[in-house]
Amino acid sequence: MKDEDEEITHLEPYYTILEVCEIFDISKATVYKWLHGNEVQRPVIPRDGWIRLPGSGQIRIEGEIVKKLMSGGCSPKE
Repeated sequence: MKDEDEEITHLEPYYTILEVCEIFDISKATVYKWLHGNEVQRPVIPRDGWIRLPGSGQIRIEGEIVKKLMSGGCSPKE
């Protein structure tokens, strides 16, 4: 039988917009471009790779997506 605390430790981390800015040394505007894209470029971070918190509206980006960006699995172009 698994311990409940053991399952909790396997939760995926989420990053704030500012944390992503610090990790990649980029502006908030660039992170928002990665989230939403524009008429020329698709979003770098897929819609299912981030959530908007109810109430505050703050955005959290999945840790797995950040890892992919760091390893070159996604290709951000500014």
